[in-house]
Amino acid sequence: MSDQVISESEDILHANNFKNTLLKALDGDIIERLRLQPVRFELKHEIENPGDPIDNIYFLEEGMASMTTTFKDESQVEVGMFGYESVIGISALMEQKRA
Repeated sequence: MSDQVISESEDILHANNFKNTLLKALDGDIIERLRLQPVRFELKHEIENPGDPIDNIYFLEEGMASMTTTFKDESQVEVGMFGYESVIGISALMEQKRA
């Protein structure tokens, strides 16, 4: 047995104790290949901006996220919501590399 200390966040990733329903459904070997890393965002953090490259996908474990669209007059409206049952940035896996 190794003397290596595993951080709490790494321990959670290896235990497959996810809240996200998509991650819960995956086998351990797939989870390992995803090389997941916990990320914490500030309130109102913008994950993607229109036209920007999509570099990561995010599986929400707590809280929620929303997708908005901006009109020519710069007003915004919420057009979608994401929670622990979904993934953000999935279009990157479907040949769409920009937000």
